[in-house]
Amino acid sequence: MTISTSHSSLAAFNKCKRYYKLRHIDLIFPKVKKSSLRFGTIFHKSVELMYKTGVIDPSLSYIEKETETVDTTFFEQKDHRDLEWSKTVLIAASKAWYKKFYLTDMEKGVEIVQLEKKYKGLYIYNPDSTKRSIKAKLSFISDMVVRLSDGGLYLVEYKTAAKIGDDYIAELDIDHQVSTYIYYLEKELKEKIKGILYRVLKKPGIRLRQKETSVEFLARLEAKFEEESADYLIEYPFIRSREEILEFTKDLWDETQYLLAAHRT
Repeated sequence: MTISTSHSSLAAFNKCKRYYKLRHIDLIFPKVKKSSLRFGTIFHKSVELMYKTGVIDPSLSYIEKETETVDTTFFEQKDHRDLEWSKTVLIAASKAWYKKFYLTDMEKGVEIVQLEKKYKGLYIYNPDSTKRSIKAKLSFISDMVVRLSDGGLYLVEYKTAAKIGDDYIAELDIDHQVSTYIYYLEKELKEKIKGILYRVLKKPGIRLRQKETSVEFLARLEAKFEEESADYLIEYPFIRSREEILEFTKDLWDETQYLLAAHRT
């Protein structure tokens, strides 16, 4: 039997073996998916649509559709409020993202090389022997690969976060996920990835005021994103050295071997 794994499943295995078994072997899922868990997924798709179509309207329509079709059967009152908040923030943030990042990219002549491309069944190699695993394969989806004006390829990752501080930035700097992407993308594209551009949406902490309508709240959010763009739409550039990529391949091989041993037992 061959195991298909990913960065998220390996992270789940490293964090909690019991959770990994329930989620990835027994395939047990929560009955209710809270709006907070959908926020990042919906925002990712919103960004993908603006880069695919060149306009913002499909992104806004998608947000409306996805938030309206959420199963609210088991929702409590707080969950309904969170869902309405998420919808309004997603709309305001997507408009701001389109203006700050998408339009700027187009003005600078940024070339989109890949967008949300799925990779499946990738071989995992032992860095010491260069032999590949016959029991485990890797899958992933990279957000975006672009070519900048300097002629180099860059990996662009977009994320959402409630708080951004030194710890958050330090975690980005050692994130294994982008090491995964760089290692395999360089094999696929036959070209070095010069760097990583993390684009992060910081979720605003403001909420709907008493007697404030949704339209008024949206206008207030849009004004906040416009006036405080540098605080809420942030780009962090990073690089990965060849040494760090090699270290990643060793970790990936070891983690995969531990995972296979767990499956056997």
